This record gives sequence, C-alpha cells and structure tokens, in this order.
Amino acid sequence: MHPAEFIVTIAAASSVSFLIGCAVVFGIEAFLEGFGDWRQSRHQRKLARIEEDLDDAQEELRHTILELAEQLAVDRDEASRALTRAAYLTSGTIKRAD
Repeated sequence: MHPAEFIVTIAAASSVSFLIGCAVVFGIEAFLEGFGDWRQSRHQRKLARIEEDLDDAQEELRHTILELAEQLAVDRDEASRALTRAAYLTSGTIKRAD
C-alpha cells in the first residue's frame, strides 16, 4: 500500500469514526432530553393527582365539620330547653307534669 493511500484510508476511517461518535453523542443527548421531558411530565401528573386527592379530602372534611356543627347546634338547643325547663321547675313557676 502506498503511503498516500494509507493516509487517505486513515483519514476516511477517522472521519467515519468521528461521524459515528457525533451521531452517538447527539442520539444520547436527544434520548436524555426526551427522558427528562417524560420525567417532568410524569412528576406534574403525580402532583396533579395528589392535589386532586387533597381537594377531595378537604371537601369531605368540610362536609363533616358542617354536619358536626349542625349536630352541636341541635344539642345546644336541646340542652338550653332542658336547662330552662329545670329552672322553671326549680323556681316553681310551672308545675311538673305527672
């Protein structure tokens, strides 16, 4: 093989190796970028699901609190009536129904 042919062969092999290397690097970069986007999207979906669950729990707690407040108001009214009746019975203002 003539030295010039050898140099051309080495240069061609180096060029091909360089192009393959560039293609691999760009391929890895594109993969990592796509993977990062997918991971970010997955994270956003997970956060949205968690926020939805929290909203549901908040609404359920709100409903429970309102039910308890209503029951407390009923109990308060019953206790007030009982205390008023007891006060009248004690003072003799009204007679006991036998």
